[in-house]
Amino acid sequence: LVTYLPAGTGAVETTVQAKLREFVSVKDFGAVGDGVTDDSAAFSSAWAYVKSSLENPFPNSQTTSVKIFVPAGRYRINNSINWTALVSWNVQIEADGAVLEAHCAGKAVIDCIGTRGLHLKGLVIEGDQIDTPACAVLVGPINTQTCGNNKFSEVKTTGYFTKAAFANIGSETTVHDNCYWANNQVGVNVYAYIADGFDVFGFTSDYASIRA
Repeated sequence: LVTYLPAGTGAVETTVQAKLREFVSVKDFGAVGDGVTDDSAAFSSAWAYVKSSLENPFPNSQTTSVKIFVPAGRYRINNSINWTALVSWNVQIEADGAVLEAHCAGKAVIDCIGTRGLHLKGLVIEGDQIDTPACAVLVGPINTQTCGNNKFSEVKTTGYFTKAAFANIGSETTVHDNCYWANNQVGVNVYAYIADGFDVFGFTSDYASIRA
């Protein structure tokens, strides 16, 4: 295997393969980012890969050394992205100003039900006016797992969502750092942000059972 030695005093030699595996791109899983191709599955597959990399250095303390990168581009999303049921302390997803063009009518664009320890940074989510999603981001507990300790940094929503841009249906600690949750949809019971521990708005997940 080809070795890699970072610059600087005290740097430790590793392999190029190990270094490259510290980051995965959604494009490694087939995302195109041309605004035409449906990239939903690629985003879900990248998440599944991170779940497979989880380690347990201490009891009840899963970690991963893998980060997900979303390169600049416009990614069409026709189906809800499955970022559910992952319990960790350091799941990092960084977007370089990437835009999700969301056409997943009636669904969450990013479904984070039952996930803990996610840090999402720098993503823009646009809700389509015709194929309008229910929300941009959905967080909350599932029957077997609570949800919390998630952080969203510099995440922005634009466009239309039938219920809310951000929906928190009972998630524990959720941090918002310089985010902009906007919703252009007009109607009764339509919001930019919902915090609702009883899910009276009837959000659903394609991938997990939401705790009643």
